[in-house]
Amino acid sequence: MITNISSGKIKEYKKSNGDIFNSGYLKNINYETVFINENGIENDQQADRRWHGGIDKAVLFFANKHVDKFDKLLFGANIFIDNLSEHDVMIGDIYQIGSTQIEISQPRQPCWKVAFFGGNDVLKYLVSSGYSGFYARIIKSGEIKINDEVKLISRVSDLSNFEATQLLRGDNLKISRMKEVMNISALADSYKIDLQKVIDKN
Repeated sequence: MITNISSGKIKEYKKSNGDIFNSGYLKNINYETVFINENGIENDQQADRRWHGGIDKAVLFFANKHVDKFDKLLFGANIFIDNLSEHDVMIGDIYQIGSTQIEISQPRQPCWKVAFFGGNDVLKYLVSSGYSGFYARIIKSGEIKINDEVKLISRVSDLSNFEATQLLRGDNLKISRMKEVMNISALADSYKIDLQKVIDKN
């Protein structure tokens, strides 16, 4: 079930060294009901679409059970959900939410902006736990609202987002499994590129 829906606007920020950058990381515009299409939540903005946003990363989901002690705003997620987590959600899963259908594409790979906005404790938590959230592409546009159920309508793989995160980190180096999941068509290309680098190193 959906408990929070949010979007963010691009703003200018300054690093401690004085460098300026733009980001829409903070998702502080909240909705009861919102339209969602292949580009994500209506009016949501991402400053660098090479790494955030785009078709394969249209919406970032986060499981309420893994919020831990932190403020939800610090995770940079669009949608928070109950009853599902990185262990339950598989790559390629298709879910119905309201009149929208989504397809799970890859786990979130935390970057330096998590530490900038949330602090090192948040970044360390996401990386060490493997509970960093997961991205989805939108395969049917429509409206979603608070309290909508997240209903599984199709499953095509057994690769959970939690396992996908472990594989990318090289945990326990299961090269045969890495090569196997490269054949999952729903897995985002950006993830496959990074996973291939891990395979090539080993």
